[in-house]
Amino acid sequence: MSKNRTTVIVYQLLVSIALAIAIVMSLRVIVAHGETSTEWFHLVLDLQNTKRNCLYGPDRAFLRSMFNELTVSADAMPTPAQQRWLAALRKECKL
Repeated sequence: MSKNRTTVIVYQLLVSIALAIAIVMSLRVIVAHGETSTEWFHLVLDLQNTKRNCLYGPDRAFLRSMFNELTVSADAMPTPAQQRWLAALRKECKL
């Protein structure tokens, strides 16, 4: 094998590893908090009851909607997009 081909293969391997790490880290953020429907429900309650000025109109409307969705059944879960929004609110409000 030539030196240039080896360099390309090593570069591709490093990029693949970096991409895999990025995917695992992003999934960890989503799943790190609120793995069960009860934990998601408690997060929604905590966010609704926060006294901090970290929530705006659309956030509060989203939380009301999530409260309604999560009280329909004991196993109701937010969608992945809703989980990301809740995780972002949790981080922004420092809960």
